[in-house]
Amino acid sequence: MQIIQYNAIISSFLSITLFFIGLILFARNTKSFLHRLFFAMCLSHSIMFFGILFISLSKISQDVYFWFKIANLGLIPYIAVSTHFCFAISGISINRKKFFWVILYIPAIFLLYNYFFNFNGFTVSLLKNGELFFSLNKTSFSYVYFSSYFALYFVVSLFVLFYGIIKPANNKQKMQSKILFYAKLITFIFYCYELFIQAQNKEYRPFDQTPFTIIIWVIAIT
Repeated sequence: MQIIQYNAIISSFLSITLFFIGLILFARNTKSFLHRLFFAMCLSHSIMFFGILFISLSKISQDVYFWFKIANLGLIPYIAVSTHFCFAISGISINRKKFFWVILYIPAIFLLYNYFFNFNGFTVSLLKNGELFFSLNKTSFSYVYFSSYFALYFVVSLFVLFYGIIKPANNKQKMQSKILFYAKLITFIFYCYELFIQAQNKEYRPFDQTPFTIIIWVIAIT
């Protein structure tokens, strides 16, 4: 199966599935702060995969850039929201403080602005067989900022979840933190491979591994 067909099918399935999983759990308890965060996380991923779907189907570079922005309208907030979710799962009370929200989400807002109005992280080429290849500009502000943002938030999430494991308020919290810790660790490894190791090639096909990391998250959280 061509990578285009693979990405389109997986992205369609995950976009719809994640949205409805988040909506169903949110509907069970709309007043729960944790349920709201979980829905926001699922919605962010749903938007990301919606964008990836149309990236996979795009035939010209202008369309790729447009749908890339839509995909990152989900991915960039997801990284911040999932970190927030880890704080909440671990029982760290700081997650409800206003200054914490500012520190956590301002970098995401700034990065979104950069991606929409001043992005220079890669160029796109279309091969004769219809496949898209991305050439990264690894010295660009967009690439360096996103790499730092991604790595910092994931590492913070792991430390927070580890705290929830060693100093839990109860056994349920310890189990949830442990499941999420290993799910997050596996996700981090796959994302690192895709975004920073595989991408070191001059040209590469994105999203080969990403869908599987999301499946891990869905299984772990639900």
